[in-house]
Amino acid sequence: MKTYRLQVVIFLSFLALFSLIVAGIVVYAYRSNSEAMLQSSDELLYQISETIIRQTTNHLDPAHKMGNLLKQLTEKHTDNFNAKTAIVESFSVKTLSIYRQFSSIYYGDKNGNFVMCRRLDNGNYSLKTVLAEDSSKESGRLVSEKEITQEMQEISSDNIEDTFDPRDRAWYILARNEGNTTWSREYKLFTEQVQGVTCSHPLYDKTGAFCGVIGIDFRLNDISEFLRTMKIGESGTAFIIDLEGNVLAYPEQSLIKDNLRMPRSPDKQKILSTPIKNAMNKYLKTKLMRFTYAHGGENFIASFRPFPENYGRNWALGIIVPEDDFIGPIARIHETTLLFSFWLLIIAGFLTAAIARECRQSGHTQYQQIIKFNRQSASSCKFQIGRAHV
Repeated sequence: MKTYRLQVVIFLSFLALFSLIVAGIVVYAYRSNSEAMLQSSDELLYQISETIIRQTTNHLDPAHKMGNLLKQLTEKHTDNFNAKTAIVESFSVKTLSIYRQFSSIYYGDKNGNFVMCRRLDNGNYSLKTVLAEDSSKESGRLVSEKEITQEMQEISSDNIEDTFDPRDRAWYILARNEGNTTWSREYKLFTEQVQGVTCSHPLYDKTGAFCGVIGIDFRLNDISEFLRTMKIGESGTAFIIDLEGNVLAYPEQSLIKDNLRMPRSPDKQKILSTPIKNAMNKYLKTKLMRFTYAHGGENFIASFRPFPENYGRNWALGIIVPEDDFIGPIARIHETTLLFSFWLLIIAGFLTAAIARECRQSGHTQYQQIIKFNRQSASSCKFQIGRAHV
């Protein structure tokens, strides 16, 4: 019996030790693989951020280059607005035909004169000229509008009076006050009624005196469309914000219709009901470039990177990805391993029970044999003793 009990104890100890080893290996492998996947996610998000920022700045860069080129061409004609108008018109038609992201190109001078060229949906171009006959008045400005082809052939024209004054516009004031190329805040472009920004270039005469501003509008929906095509994990999202908390570009561009900081905007509420809100708030408060957070019972990884200083006005690229996109496969492997280990333990338990039962039967048989042997030995001893007495 003692041998039987010892064998059972040995097998149960082996089963317990085996269980602990399997559990330890599974837990260690899960944690190690999870940490490795999260570390690799940092590198992946960095590479994705690099790609998006590079593509976006490539999208913005022509506004710098073409604005500076037009600036050099127009600065040669300091006080001749008609000469500048001809240059702006011909330059703008050619430029807008090449850079489809541009919405319009225009120039406003210190006297309130204004000329603008914008692309029409039919492939032609609209030219608008505002002549400030008396810059001290708020009315009496003659506005001429005409439609032309890419070959500068006039199709139609119209003349009206308007109170438009470029000197009152944010793009003009910003460039004049800062004295260098600037980017406006995002706003709804008046000509197209879509979300956009303006790149403004101040102009100076030969004496260094300010004489006007060149502006180039471009739409943000092209950037949003690019963000929509980015594959980030299984369900990650990339977006662009400024440091005031405005969403500039988002994969669902239709949601960005107004300034998203406006509390009554239903589109803002729809976006900010997503995990973006928590990520934005934490980044704007802490300026952390990478962090994890919870939303709706799910863990997310957030990554932020600011744009180069010469692009945008304190823009930042944000990326959020559910943590499960990276460690989900590891967790599923972990679950499969646990299930396999569970069945392995059950099988080991049955084998241990069978071996213990076999040991018990074998021990019982040996015990019976020992008793039988002892009885036979005792009988033999008695027989020998009896013969000795005889």
